[in-house]
Amino acid sequence: MWVRSQDKYSLVKANRLLIVETAYVAKFNKGYRIINQYKCTNDSDDYDILGEYETEKRALEVLDNMQIQIESCTEFTQTKEFVSKLEGRNSTTRQPVYQMPEE
Repeated sequence: MWVRSQDKYSLVKANRLLIVETAYVAKFNKGYRIINQYKCTNDSDDYDILGEYETEKRALEVLDNMQIQIESCTEFTQTKEFVSKLEGRNSTTRQPVYQMPEE
């Protein structure tokens, strides 16, 4: 699944989605981020911040919605269609893009 970040500046292929608690997020004194960890290392630069939420409950709700979209292979906001070559023939494949909610 592809995910468009909350600030709309990133479009990333989801690999490993995590909720992490932050001591300080710009809008809040304490908050929770949903990140896409693209390498499983201890390097702090190996992830993309997809969204920031005030409560753990809200971050879990967003992650739950992402899971539902993956399971149903449908789209909450937009589904992009593209044509791909599959064994020498054209086929249409639906590729979901999940838009991170503002709040």
